[in-house]
Amino acid sequence: MLNHIDYIYEIYKEGAFTKAAEKLFVSQPALSLAIKKLEDEIDEAEEQASSYYTEEKSLREKLTEKENALLKLKAEAEMNENLLRMAKERFSKLETEKANISTQQSDTDKSKKQLLEVISGSDALIEKADAYVALKQEEVRKKRREKRKNQTP
Repeated sequence: MLNHIDYIYEIYKEGAFTKAAEKLFVSQPALSLAIKKLEDEIDEAEEQASSYYTEEKSLREKLTEKENALLKLKAEAEMNENLLRMAKERFSKLETEKANISTQQSDTDKSKKQLLEVISGSDALIEKADAYVALKQEEVRKKRREKRKNQTP
């Protein structure tokens, strides 16, 4: 049994279906039918290839969409990582500032305590000074009284 390639070759060589059919020892309608079946098979294969191509194209488009979505997610993740790193750095700076403020507050509290000690010490000193001034004033008054006594005839 001859195959379709032999039929096509003979048609090509003879230039006509009738002459090719005679050389192949088949009837012209049988040769035409065989060629028609081959054309149908080729058309079917072509349609199937076109379908595969369309499906592949669709899958590639979907893949591209998924790739783009993944790239977008990756970019967002990188941005979030950067924001998180910046937030951690800022938090660390705030912790340092908080510690500095706490130290300053502690130093301020110590200074207040020392100042209060000085002030309360000053109050005692002022009281002593007032007492001393009062004593000296009293002494001056006594001297004046004695002087007046001594001056009176």
